[in-house]
Amino acid sequence: MEKRPVGVMVLTVLLLILGAYALLMGFLGLSGSMAALVSPLPSANTNFLMNGVTILLGVVLFGVAISLYQMLRWAWTAALVLLVILAIRDVLFLFLGGGIAPVLSLILAVILIIYLATPTIRSQFSDTPQR
Repeated sequence: MEKRPVGVMVLTVLLLILGAYALLMGFLGLSGSMAALVSPLPSANTNFLMNGVTILLGVVLFGVAISLYQMLRWAWTAALVLLVILAIRDVLFLFLGGGIAPVLSLILAVILIIYLATPTIRSQFSDTPQR
């Protein structure tokens, strides 16, 4: 059994933190937008829907993080896709005047994408879980 790379462990922890943050923000937003269930206003319904999507994203991030820890091949692909989506989001936030946070997040996403794309790391992922 090969040793799990430190970078994968770091990425797993980061995805768990992002998942927990997404769940927290989704549930906090959902508790504030429960009026959307009875409100005829489209903006309230959209807010309710976006909080649901945020909760779903948190669940997906947890699933990918756990599978990434197990060094599963599909988790490698899913983590790469999630990081690319987050990088695109950060670029959009940069154009909207998001300050320094999107810059730092974009730099981190690019570093992690490059790390995951290295042949050495990619070759360590398999179809069977590593314990």
